[in-house]
Amino acid sequence: MHMKTCIILLFSLVLAALLPGCASTPQMGTLITAQRNPNFSPTRTEKICLAQQLHPRNEDAALGSALMAELTRENFNIVTNKDADYTLAYLIEDDSTVESVRQTTPAYTYPKPMLAGSSVPKNPLNPEGQENTGEPSLETTTVQTDYVHVNMGIRLYLYANPKKYPGLQIAWQGCIAVGKKVSTGREPLLVRTLLGYFGQDYTGRIDLGK
Repeated sequence: MHMKTCIILLFSLVLAALLPGCASTPQMGTLITAQRNPNFSPTRTEKICLAQQLHPRNEDAALGSALMAELTRENFNIVTNKDADYTLAYLIEDDSTVESVRQTTPAYTYPKPMLAGSSVPKNPLNPEGQENTGEPSLETTTVQTDYVHVNMGIRLYLYANPKKYPGLQIAWQGCIAVGKKVSTGREPLLVRTLLGYFGQDYTGRIDLGK
């Protein structure tokens, strides 16, 4: 893959990461979202090359190994040359959200004791000049706390070869919600499940077991 294509692909990945992700809400089952560009009908028999990351994070490198192993096991037509029909990009997606909670608590303050010989200050609300009874006054304190709801996911992007199709188009993309952590031991199952919806449109939850 030429350097120009790699730069365009990397830029596209950054833009795609800003789009709504595969956030998982507290519901039963694992959320899977898959979307196919109606202009394409990708299949496993077409030539696909795996995108090469110049400086991958450890988690992305581990995902790449698991993905290649599963693609080989399922007999995808994986090639290494730039003439492939599609390029498959992958990444660990952080779709965490922050929830800000404001909590108000009451607090009582007590008046300071009067020194001997001092006079009571004039109070416009108490023109008669009655003495301070010493009763506490009620004030409130508001504290804001931020809670981070961690949600990670595995996302795949299938790009059409820009030499065969105009521009850099996403032919298919899929994401599977993982939760708080992407376990390397669970990655093969997650990748295999997501590839089951390769080239399809799907949004739903499935039970992957524990």
